Amino acid sequence: MLLMMLAAAVKPAKPAPPRDPVSVITLQQRRSVTLPVGQLTVYIGDISAGQVLLHIAYPTGRDFVPSRSVRAGDVVVYQVNGRDYQLAVVRLVNLLVGEDFAVLVDSPRQLTEPQKIEVLLQGLRGANPRLKRGEKAITVAEVERQLRDDLKKAGDTAETVEDFINLAAPKSAPAETRLSVQEDGDTSTPLREMLQRQAAAFFAPSKPKQP
Repeated sequence: MLLMMLAAAVKPAKPAPPRDPVSVITLQQRRSVTLPVGQLTVYIGDISAGQVLLHIAYPTGRDFVPSRSVRAGDVVVYQVNGRDYQLAVVRLVNLLVGEDFAVLVDSPRQLTEPQKIEVLLQGLRGANPRLKRGEKAITVAEVERQLRDDLKKAGDTAETVEDFINLAAPKSAPAETRLSVQEDGDTSTPLREMLQRQAAAFFAPSKPKQP
């Protein structure tokens, strides 16, 4: 009887909520941050000439992924408990005043199509490009809100990365509504091209492991 009363009094522990599979990390140069899995630490050095040294270490400080030079668009693949993860480098920022920083997107290597779309949305936010709709400037936050609304309205008709890119930046969009990324000077790149480049880099098949 006493055991039954004790059992009734002890409430079962609630299961831990699942980890968000996509994490955006903003990291200042010469700093480190703990990754969401494996208690691993990622370090970056000085950001210079559009590149930076990045390496991942065990909690003890021993190398997990040796230092390598990365640029925006590069992907660093690592493995925890037999599962592949990746750090996608979406932005490296050199500031005239203030601390230079990198924006990374951490996620599992194997993702569902909706998760891949989320990586592209988070990557767009992290890259924070100067956007224009036609000839009018528009913020990344405005574009992201609109894209999320469009995805909800599209429902089952926008299930893949290709569907998402076609929804975000259709080939046939008239010039006055076409989204573009403003580069240095007067040059610009269609947002469609940027998203296609990111998708090709972020979701490329893993390279075979060396024996």
